[in-house]
Amino acid sequence: MPGESRRIVFPEDVWIRRFSVSEGQSMLLRAESDVSDTADTQRNLLSKEGSVLPRFSIEDPVKLRALKGSASLKHYKGYLKLTLCGFILMALAYTIYIVDPLEFAKTKYMNIEEGTFLYSLWQKPPVKIFIKVFIFNVTNAKEFLMKKDLKLKVHEIGPYVYSEQLVNTNVTFNNNHTVSYRPIRTLRFEPGLSVGNPMEDLITVSNIPFLGITSMLHNSSMTLNLGLSGIVSFLDTQPFVDVSVHDFLWGYDEQLVKLASKILPNWITFPKFGLLDRLLDEGNNTVTMHVADKSKKDVNKKLYSIDQMNGYPGLPQWGYKSGYNRTTCNNVQGAFEGYVYPRHISPNDTFFLYRKSFCRTLPLVYNKSGFSDRGIPVFIYKLAENALDSPIMNPDNACYCKNTNKPCLPSGLSDLSPCYYGIPVAISLPHFLRADPDLLNKVEGLRPDIEKHDTIVKVQPDLGFPIYVNTRVQLNLVVHKTKFTPRVKPFDNMVIPVFWLQVEMTQLPDSINHLLDLLVFIVPVLQKTIMWFLFLVGFSLLLIASIGYVWISQFFNNTSPLISKNMKKHEKLVNVSQMQIIPLTNVHSIARGR
Repeated sequence: MPGESRRIVFPEDVWIRRFSVSEGQSMLLRAESDVSDTADTQRNLLSKEGSVLPRFSIEDPVKLRALKGSASLKHYKGYLKLTLCGFILMALAYTIYIVDPLEFAKTKYMNIEEGTFLYSLWQKPPVKIFIKVFIFNVTNAKEFLMKKDLKLKVHEIGPYVYSEQLVNTNVTFNNNHTVSYRPIRTLRFEPGLSVGNPMEDLITVSNIPFLGITSMLHNSSMTLNLGLSGIVSFLDTQPFVDVSVHDFLWGYDEQLVKLASKILPNWITFPKFGLLDRLLDEGNNTVTMHVADKSKKDVNKKLYSIDQMNGYPGLPQWGYKSGYNRTTCNNVQGAFEGYVYPRHISPNDTFFLYRKSFCRTLPLVYNKSGFSDRGIPVFIYKLAENALDSPIMNPDNACYCKNTNKPCLPSGLSDLSPCYYGIPVAISLPHFLRADPDLLNKVEGLRPDIEKHDTIVKVQPDLGFPIYVNTRVQLNLVVHKTKFTPRVKPFDNMVIPVFWLQVEMTQLPDSINHLLDLLVFIVPVLQKTIMWFLFLVGFSLLLIASIGYVWISQFFNNTSPLISKNMKKHEKLVNVSQMQIIPLTNVHSIARGR
């Protein structure tokens, strides 16, 4: 009725939640029973709030559902953005895992091709290779020749150290994924690492040209041997010589050599004989090596291995002939020079090391895994224990005993004579390590030690970089039973140790060390960190979005029936079409103003 105070009655503790479109926030209204809705009270509240309060019509459920749908859509859009960001981040993490950018960079830039970093390292290696020479000085030469001493006494002196610089020249890349080049090695004496001055230090050593030529002709005709004996007597050639270390290594005047170079210039091409000079003479050798085939993605175990040496995949010195008679021991194809190895090597891989001075390949077998001094993981390889065994014990060495007119050398020795003018010289491990024990019976002063005399190579398995190299070989003179030369008789059937070499690379330059640190430690950790960070952040965003979807769906599904139910239940008690929504904080103000 006009002038009559109208009352809006709600059941006690009824809560109504409404989402305001204009303000974008939810507001709560709690109506207490018997609250008077007078015009004065409303005006007081409006003046206290200082603004017009939002309204909604409880008689218009369509509008209420529209407001609810608008708010729900905003929440869904936000969670959709989180979902999209999560999928993008996880996709990036998965891409890093599949593509492996670090491996891609290694494959692209760690190949031997013009302009790459590895090419510059290979073409002129910045690493320092040291060749340490240990000479067996004879201490009882007179007593041995006079047969007062039945054993030759030697004393090891050294090292005399030389640094080796390698330059690969005449580099030509071929169409069959190989590269041909000519290696040139130069040596420089390192006085700071040596025990003395090779120009001043005098030694007593075996006269290798004299003993070698005599031994080489031991099965020749009597006429030839008598002629040689006459020349030796005329020149007064002695089985021992006193020379300086430098002359012994790089060349001293030997009348027999000088005469042979004049009579047989096609055989002896040098007027002076120096042992290291002859041993390290590379000549005009041309090496052809396998390089990467970019069309193949699989791991190529032939990578950086020798394809041909002077146009042949085998060594003619050991019976290889073009197109046939290729055996395990005369094969050079697949061997390595030792400056770089293929990537991704495994413990099952065996590498054959070739160097012209060895006159053969030497097998390196996996020994164990370990770490370098800088903590870089490496595979440790050693020379196979049967590498220098006789063909009876190791059939793979059959071609090294090709002369059927004389017995094979004892185990522990490998013949070099086809590579050195036919002179019967042989290599072994230093101090006859792992050799036939009888070799030590005629020589005093040798003490084989596996720690000092074995060969060790450490390779970083992922990159194929040699981290540490220590190759040790000994040169020996094999003297057969001779005829008609009395001066050589004390040496009959004897193997004389001459010297041994230690070819080592113990340190890498800083540029390579920094590269290894970057490729082995820093970049892999950084790449994994980024990959896992992207994955975890993306997964977290997806998880948050999923929880949000579930929460908002449950909330609107639970609140809509409650509002509709209360609206229908109390619709008849409301006599006005609109009401003002009073914030919960002002409910007590209503009560006080009543």
